[in-house]
Amino acid sequence: MHKRRVHLLQQILHDISQAAYGQEYMQLANEVASSYMKILDIKEEMFPSKPTSQRAEAINKINRITHKAILYHRLFIRGFHENLGPDPPEKMEGYLQRPYLEARFHVARLYTKIIGDSVQSTCKLNQASLLEYKTIIRLVEKYKCKEFVEELKICKDMVDLLPAKIANWERRAAERS
Repeated sequence: MHKRRVHLLQQILHDISQAAYGQEYMQLANEVASSYMKILDIKEEMFPSKPTSQRAEAINKINRITHKAILYHRLFIRGFHENLGPDPPEKMEGYLQRPYLEARFHVARLYTKIIGDSVQSTCKLNQASLLEYKTIIRLVEKYKCKEFVEELKICKDMVDLLPAKIANWERRAAERS
């Protein structure tokens, strides 16, 4: 069901212009990203029951789905940026803050769900996640967002925890070299 939804929405998304149909484009991108996250949850739930011979294929599938979820969340996020650029907006209406910050929160979380093919790639993914969590904290403070309290606590916890995790991965990489 989710795959069918993704397939149908992606076709529409790729046929319309983000510049001309901004709100609709963003809504579709968010729907596709949410659908990929639901598919990812199902695949992750099934992963432990996979026989060893099928695990490599399952990891590749999980990674592909995760990358697609990140891509569509990024398309949604970019819709908030001035001229669809890379920089977050200086100001944002209160009712738009939560969806924007939630999408960034999902991206940060998704980076840690990708199963790296090496210690170095895992470190880079965790660093990308850390950077995203720091950006979220900065934006919540900048926008003075009152509706993102619980997620902000998680972001702060992750900013405290991820550096140790990254250092641990880097130490492992150095030991293997």
